[in-house]
Amino acid sequence: MTNFPQLEDRATPPPSTVVRVPRADDSAPLPFHSPARGGIAVPLIALFLEQYVQLRYGFVAAVGLALLTIGVKAENATCAGIGGILLITPAISAGS
Repeated sequence: MTNFPQLEDRATPPPSTVVRVPRADDSAPLPFHSPARGGIAVPLIALFLEQYVQLRYGFVAAVGLALLTIGVKAENATCAGIGGILLITPAISAGS
């Protein structure tokens, strides 16, 4: 009597070592939101807001708003901070 595993025992590895490789036909949810979820309202609101800021406060404020938006979405504090400063500076000087 031997303590060696039988041939059929070695055919399948234990469940902890099985690695599942994803295939192209897998229907896993995407890690990002599709543009269809927001519809057309959100981009239109953003466009009108940016145009209003540009007409009211000028090009620098519009660039600041764009940098602030990009910085918030990318979670980049430097970009968001520069955008915030550029957005606030023309508004402060216009009020004086």
